[in-house]
Amino acid sequence: DTFLKKAEEKSYQYDRTNAASLAVDYAEGLAKHDQDAEATKFATTLYKNATSFQAPTIQAGAISVLASINPAKQKKQLLKLASNEDKLLRNVALGLLAEDAKASDLVKLASNLRKLDGDAQESILNFLATEDATGSVKSIEKSFPALKDEQAKIAALNALSVLTKGANSEFLIQQIPVASDNELATIKTLLLSSKDNNTINNVNSALANSEVKTQVALLDVLSQRTNESSAKAVLPLTASSDAAVRLGAFKALPTVVNPDNFDEVIQLLDSTSGEELAYNQQAAIIAINASADKSSKIQQLASKLSTSANPSTGKYFPIFAGVGGSEALKAIEGNLDSDAQLKTEAIQALADWSNPESLPILIRLSKTEKDPQIFNTVFTGLIKQLNASDVNADQ
Repeated sequence: DTFLKKAEEKSYQYDRTNAASLAVDYAEGLAKHDQDAEATKFATTLYKNATSFQAPTIQAGAISVLASINPAKQKKQLLKLASNEDKLLRNVALGLLAEDAKASDLVKLASNLRKLDGDAQESILNFLATEDATGSVKSIEKSFPALKDEQAKIAALNALSVLTKGANSEFLIQQIPVASDNELATIKTLLLSSKDNNTINNVNSALANSEVKTQVALLDVLSQRTNESSAKAVLPLTASSDAAVRLGAFKALPTVVNPDNFDEVIQLLDSTSGEELAYNQQAAIIAINASADKSSKIQQLASKLSTSANPSTGKYFPIFAGVGGSEALKAIEGNLDSDAQLKTEAIQALADWSNPESLPILIRLSKTEKDPQIFNTVFTGLIKQLNASDVNADQ
């Protein structure tokens, strides 16, 4: 009322709220001019009155003045306001705490998480992630099941990963069974971005005995990030009775495979089809190309084609196309006189060849092939390989 009267005397068009703001400005002015005692007395009265009248903007201004004069004395009140239901007050209090918060203060904030609503939980968790709050990790983990909503849980997952420097992969994996779609996406992102050396080891170890949702999620992680032990964890799941797990395992196979897995990958060809087969073939190509004895492995595959009763013969053709080389080319060329199905698959492999070395065969076929559909495959492959070759325009 006093400041409203002063404003009116100066012909200012202030309402009660603006007059109160003027009072905050006055308190700040006292503090700036080193009149701490007067500023403290005035801001304390202002804060109490603003609290009684539920004026959070004025409360925030008054507590800011008090904290600027004596932050230690206001610590208890700031910790209380950090859990306030009013977002403005909460954020102002957290901002002021950031300047002078001790580890014990941060632990106290974390231990109060269960009592708050979802929005307040999220605010405090985001705040803890920006502070040196490593001592709060256990409190956050303990409070995690009591977090009120999805955004608070996502904030907790991010905060924990920051505070543990990514060394929380076991905790993240444990949350997958009950995670929402957005929470699951966050968990996978954190596992993929973790700089902790044990992260992928923990993913590998969790695969075998986890329930389906967790297996599918972890296989998706391994399809993008892997280590030398991942193949051993993934390969058994290619025989899973669950279709989603099985497909996830095949999808991860090209990423996790290494030359030592060549025989196991080839054995899978007999029982795979569709999308699983495509991933299986990619894995075989990678295993061969990474092998120190690439030539012998191609010969090993070629020997399987000599068995006319082998029902999987056509499944090998894309692998030969992917690895290339004269031995692979010879294996495919030997099937151009086979039955119509194998011939079509062999020509498709030549058209998809990984380099232009199949060009001479495609040119020859383009002169003799009469079937319109097969000719189209030959011609499309011829153009592709011609563009990739060093043959000049006139030729």
